[in-house]
Amino acid sequence: MSTEFKEHRENRRVYLGDLDEFLAALLLEENGRAVKISVGNEAQGFVDVCVIGSTNRLEDSEGVDFELSPCECLDLEVIDVSSLFGKNVFTSSAYELFDFLLSFFDRIECIVDFSGNAWKIKITRLESPE
Repeated sequence: MSTEFKEHRENRRVYLGDLDEFLAALLLEENGRAVKISVGNEAQGFVDVCVIGSTNRLEDSEGVDFELSPCECLDLEVIDVSSLFGKNVFTSSAYELFDFLLSFFDRIECIVDFSGNAWKIKITRLESPE
């Protein structure tokens, strides 16, 4: 499958709690195509979202299910965050995934798609705090 990538950089400041709605609107703007974004911490609950471009939908493949229920939060210390890199991560809440990842990394670059009833997010780059 050939990948068609259309680049168009645009930065937006988004309240982290509104990230799911922002991403849904972004996918609609791109006519359902997957989007490549970079997300970084900003101040007081906001994130900087750089829309890098759009690309073909992510292929259906095995991945990692990510959900933060109260009982799963107890085991956060044992999660190997690097195990999420390069794989499809399925989650019902992009907000929870990015909130969790941004506690470890300054910036996350990824491809975002939606499939069925879950976000499909493939992390392509992680920037650690310096």
